[in-house]
Order: sequence, then structure tokens, then C-alpha cells
Amino acid sequence: MSNTFRNNESPKRRHLLVFDTSALLSANERDRVQVWRNNETLGECYVPGATYAEISLLVRNSQMPREQAKAKEFLNFVTNGCRYQIQPLEDNRQIPIDNQKDRQIIACAYKLSAENPDAVVILVTYDITLQALVKQSGLPNFCTLTARKLGVWFHEDYKRDTVPLEIHDTYRRMQSQHRSKGLSGGTLPGDNTGGRPISSGSDTPRSPRPINEVPEPQLLKQVKQQTPEPSRDYHPLPESRPNPPSPSNILKILTNPIAIGAIVTIIVSLCLFSFTKREPTPPSNPSSQVPGIVSDKAVVNPERLRETPPELITEIETAVLRFQRTKDPLTLKRPLNILQELKNKQGGKLDEAGEQSLSRLKHKYAIEVLATSGQLAEAASLLRQIPQTYSDIGSVRDWLVKHNR
Repeated sequence: MSNTFRNNESPKRRHLLVFDTSALLSANERDRVQVWRNNETLGECYVPGATYAEISLLVRNSQMPREQAKAKEFLNFVTNGCRYQIQPLEDNRQIPIDNQKDRQIIACAYKLSAENPDAVVILVTYDITLQALVKQSGLPNFCTLTARKLGVWFHEDYKRDTVPLEIHDTYRRMQSQHRSKGLSGGTLPGDNTGGRPISSGSDTPRSPRPINEVPEPQLLKQVKQQTPEPSRDYHPLPESRPNPPSPSNILKILTNPIAIGAIVTIIVSLCLFSFTKREPTPPSNPSSQVPGIVSDKAVVNPERLRETPPELITEIETAVLRFQRTKDPLTLKRPLNILQELKNKQGGKLDEAGEQSLSRLKHKYAIEVLATSGQLAEAASLLRQIPQTYSDIGSVRDWLVKHNR
């Protein structure tokens, strides 16, 4: 079932799309400009000042040619008559995040959301920390989407006049806010329902019932009525115990050919089961494992897949920034191993944000630590562990082809 909501059942609203750097540059290489054009169809596109500054920095100083090419292509796109609006640098030190770039991006989106209360402001990002902060912002018209969901919206939902579930929920929050402000007899801003008043039926919150009027649960009352009180003359009967089998009965069972056949069958089955359980373990290939990096072998009995902790994602972002300053491999290796161990415990699975973060760490460690020190085989081994869903998988493939790995 599709997680969508039909626009003709809800007011038509403006959609303001605000992009962080990785989401903006994750568009497919073959039709990247077309993807950016498609976004203009879905809503008004805004590029925070911090995003634009980072893209400009990639053009000048990036050591990864593919990233540099992406950034150059977007700058050319912006200068050739697109409708993307570049915003000034915004910052809000009350936002609890150490990464200045990310803080400035969400501050820009937050400001647009506060200044446009009747529009849906969508922060397009893969960053789980930013996603969590948007949910806790308290602004009903503020939500997030990944760049992948944005593409699904254009190619599937938009043609059916539907929107993603995240935007549908935002519509509902905005409706609830207007109703709570006493607008139940009017219409919502931008309403296309012909001026019909907002219903004050089942959606209108009712006043809570006084405590002394709350009836006792019926089930408890029935149990109380059915439970007799013990009388003084009541004496419990002694417990009846089954009679132990007599020796003659045991002898009859052991001399019965049918019983003997059943016992033999059970013993043979147990022996076969014990034998088939002992499968030989394939020999490991030590040359494929990068020294110091946790193996990506999943556990036999995995834990249930759970959300990657936001504090771990924040630690990863901080480690990447620290590595850029110090070039100390341990700052990347530590969070890489923590994420890999979490993935192994969950049967080789992470949620989308965790998988993207782990892939980014492996990509960065392989190129900027292993390859730069001449360990090309180890770098290729680590890069081959990155799944095809990684937002920059094209750069990984290019490196492997270039170095004949």
C-alpha cells in the first residue's frame, strides 16, 4: 500500500524545498540536471548559504575529481537561469549541534518555516541528526525527505496527484494547529475546497471526563462478581497425583514390537539431526580483510533492526571534520568499527541513515588513508564492501576501474 495522500482531499499548499549538500549532489550522473529541474516542479527550491559555500569549496579544493565535477555542474546549473534561490548564511547557536555547516543549513530551513507558516517547508537531507532536529523543532509545517523519496514523489506520486506520507502528516499538523486556534468555523489558508467550513465533528478535541465519572472497567467488575469468598467451613481437597506405572506395564511396553520400532526411529532421527547440524565452516580469506577494520560478517542470530542512534551519527560527522584537520586515521576507524559492529549484530542490516554513514566512512578511509599510503589492495577490499545504494557509488566504481581492481 502506498504511503501517499491525495492532494484533492486537502488544501493546495506551497512546498518549499531546502537542500543540504549531499542530498543536492546525490543526483544520478546521467541525468543530474534533469533531476534538479524536476525538483522545481515539486516546489520552490532553496539553497542555504552554507550549502552553496560548501559546493563552492568543493570546486576549488576537492581532492576527489568526481565530487569536484558534481559541484561544478551545479554551479553551472545555477548560473544558467534556474529557479533555485540562494539564501544568505544563517546561524542559530541555540540549535544543539556542533557541526557549524549543518547547524547553518537547518537554521536557514527553520527561518523559512517560521516566515512561511502556510507553506510546507521540506528539508531534503540524508542526515539523521538533522531529521531528528526537524521533528523536535515544534513547527507544524516543517518536515524532511531524502533525495531518493523526492525522486519517487516526482516520478510516481506527482503523476497521481499524491504526496509522500511525511507531507501528508504535515498537512494534518497544520490543520490541527488552525483548529486549536479557534478557526473551526473558517477555511484554511490556500484551501481549494470551495470555502466549505472546517468540520468540527470527530476531529474536534473533547473536554476530558471528570475523574469521579469514569466507570470501573466492566471486565474487572465481572471478575469480582464471579470470584466467591472462601467460607470458614471450606477445606481444600488433597491434590490428586497420578499413579506411577507398575513394573508389569513397563515390561509390556518394552516387549511390544510397535513401541520398539518407534523408539528406534526416534534414536535414528536424533543421530541424523545431530550429524547434519555439524556443517563445515568455510575457510576465511585473511587477505580480503583490512587490518584494524571490523569484518562485515553478520552474526548467526541477529538482533532486530533498529534506528541508528542520532548521537552516533553526530559522532561520525564530528570524526570526519576532525580527520580533515588532523589526518589521524583513528578518528575515522573508531566510528567505522562501531557502525560495522552494529550492522553485524543486526544481521548485516542498518537503516538508511546508518548505511549511508558507514559507506561514507569506508569510502573516505579507503581513499584518503589506505590508497594514499600505497595500500591499494586493502583500499579496493574496503570499497567493494560498499552497497550499491550508497549515494556516491559512482565515484567508488570509477576508482576501482581506474586502478584495475
